[in-house]
Amino acid sequence: MKILLLSIVICLINLPFGKKAIVADKLLIIADSSRPEDLQINTNLLRSDKTVQNALLSAAETDLLQEGDLLLRKGYGWISDRIADVLDEKIRITHCGLILREGYKEPHVLHCLSNNYVDGVFVEPLKNYLKESQRGSLIGIRTKGSETERKNIVLESMRLLSKKIPFDLAFNDADTSRMYCAELFGYVFKNVCQRDLLPEKINLFGMNATRMRNFLNKDEFEILFNQFDKP
Repeated sequence: MKILLLSIVICLINLPFGKKAIVADKLLIIADSSRPEDLQINTNLLRSDKTVQNALLSAAETDLLQEGDLLLRKGYGWISDRIADVLDEKIRITHCGLILREGYKEPHVLHCLSNNYVDGVFVEPLKNYLKESQRGSLIGIRTKGSETERKNIVLESMRLLSKKIPFDLAFNDADTSRMYCAELFGYVFKNVCQRDLLPEKINLFGMNATRMRNFLNKDEFEILFNQFDKP
């Protein structure tokens, strides 16, 4: 069932919007065909459900976030929910971004995303990142390496930003010409730290996708705050 869910997600996000489907009554329907154009879906399922309020950071949490830290979140929308279902993790985080402060009047986030406005690695203000994060789903983390290592993580991330790396719609870690959020930072960590900080994968269709729970490994990361722990 989990593999079917991810196959649906990958089919959806690889199809041009006009072919994303014929509207079905209530639920996602897969026609009896292997052709992507035969996919049927209720397109309302792709829209963000904003009945859950967007995330907030307290002043204390914001102050904890330094240059080179990471901010994990659970995003909005059907696809984000299905990714969380497929990964089947205790804490349902689905996205990650790198905090940038130097050169900005307010905190910014470097991350990798695909939507109607961007496709790949980009930077946006932290306040915008929070608007697409669900309330109570933020986790701030910091690598346990040296300050120099964290600076190099930022530099390597900025290098990939300058290369305009597009989003990896296939979620295939083996193809570094395109990257999704966790793949981006896994690649950065390997180059800078000379080891794999995100080793745990989930095998899907013969491809290894990075599990988000890697970011909560206390041997490699310091947890600055975890809103999932709040009542």
